[in-house]
Amino acid sequence: DGRSTGTNASNGNSNNNNNHQNSHGYTPSQKFVPRSSSYSSYYGYMDSNSNHQDSEWNEISRDQVYLPTNDDVGRKLKLEVGAYSIETGELLMHRVIKTDLVLTRAPDPAKRNFVTAKRSGPRGGERFRIVTYNILAEIYATQQQYPYCDLWALSWEFRFQNLLREILDASPDVICLQEVQADHYETHVYNALSEAGFEGVYKQKTRASMGLAGKVDGCALFWRRAKFHLVESYSIEFNELAQRQATQVLGMNPRSDECIAYLNRLSKDNVAQLVVLELVQPSISTRSNRDPINQVCIANTHLYSNKDFPDVKLWQSWQLLQELETFVVSRGTNLPLMICGDFNS
Repeated sequence: DGRSTGTNASNGNSNNNNNHQNSHGYTPSQKFVPRSSSYSSYYGYMDSNSNHQDSEWNEISRDQVYLPTNDDVGRKLKLEVGAYSIETGELLMHRVIKTDLVLTRAPDPAKRNFVTAKRSGPRGGERFRIVTYNILAEIYATQQQYPYCDLWALSWEFRFQNLLREILDASPDVICLQEVQADHYETHVYNALSEAGFEGVYKQKTRASMGLAGKVDGCALFWRRAKFHLVESYSIEFNELAQRQATQVLGMNPRSDECIAYLNRLSKDNVAQLVVLELVQPSISTRSNRDPINQVCIANTHLYSNKDFPDVKLWQSWQLLQELETFVVSRGTNLPLMICGDFNS
């Protein structure tokens, strides 16, 4: 393309931008470097007590990426980007980005103390730990919904690291997540949990994305590879159950006003997941446990949230239990069932 790219940044006390910068995050910038180009970067700062203009900004880096430090807290960063012609050296494009004051790193949340219940029931069975968590999809984490929360604290990148740390601190064998945004499952959640030793499946809600592709949430279910392997995996769409209930069970005419009103009331795009997991190292029959159970059925769902639709929540719960009962009974074995999720009760 005959162009090279140069980047220039600084740190100071200017008030020209509204982008918060965390002291452990990257300076906001996008860099497009053609194959035939060279690349350089410049970062700098100006003392927070100074009122000088841009000419007084101090250079602090020419690296392609700059990670702010505690020395930058209370100052503002400036990133300058220049595109130059390789042939003539002419400046073809120049952009400047200035951040708001660099913030201190938020303290880690206090670690939760888990209370272990005393064991009950027959002994000798395999033990495992399961966690369930609504992680709040980015599409819902808005200042309109949470006006009391700072924008930087609502950001997905900040929250994801805290979520990941807390989930893994629980040392789970099975993880059930709700409000997992489709694009974040691909770019963040699956990769991070896979590196931590988990495998998983995902089911997004049946509605269309909110604008861009991937901007729709759903449920995700993970299991520790060293503990379980997947035997069966299914998904349940409540919209489909409503359609079947209306036409096959109640005998409604699909084009009738009654059926349309029925479906409009019940079709809220919610879904559920169902998996059967088997122990990687099956339990062996013993005198105290003659018929060991080596498989478990786990369901994960997120029921409708609107408080003005209690009938829909109840209907979804009823339908889910019917589907799960039919599934478990059809196996003809003693298959344990665990139901996890956000029930919005």
